[in-house]
Amino acid sequence: VVPIINGTEMYAIAKYEQGELQYIANYLKGNTNAPQGLCGIDQTSCSNPSKNRLIAFLQVTQNSLSLLPTYIVKRQVKVSDLGQPYVLFTYGVGAYDPNTYQMYQFNSSSMLNNNMIIKEMANKYKEYMESQLGGWTARARR
Repeated sequence: VVPIINGTEMYAIAKYEQGELQYIANYLKGNTNAPQGLCGIDQTSCSNPSKNRLIAFLQVTQNSLSLLPTYIVKRQVKVSDLGQPYVLFTYGVGAYDPNTYQMYQFNSSSMLNNNMIIKEMANKYKEYMESQLGGWTARARR
């Protein structure tokens, strides 16, 4: 996973590693006698890859291996009816194209709440990303 900050947004981008390419190829070729899928988060290789994890990856990228699933955290400072500033974090899903540096964001609460890849990134990186964006104190980001 690669974290990237862009102003008031931060992205956790899921990448597959060189060691997983054969597992992906086995899945795409339908080779059921060989390991298929992706390893767990932040693992470069594994003896038991998850087919469900690869299916979740492809669900986010609309079956493209050229795009990478992305978990998005956005920080905003709002002002209440009483004139008090407060922090609002919003969370999203996207697909990143590393060849064109283009981020495609989509509104999918189902994918945000149910996709294995997105949930793993959220569970591991949400608090870190919120902190890097300035945390819950209503002040400008450092």
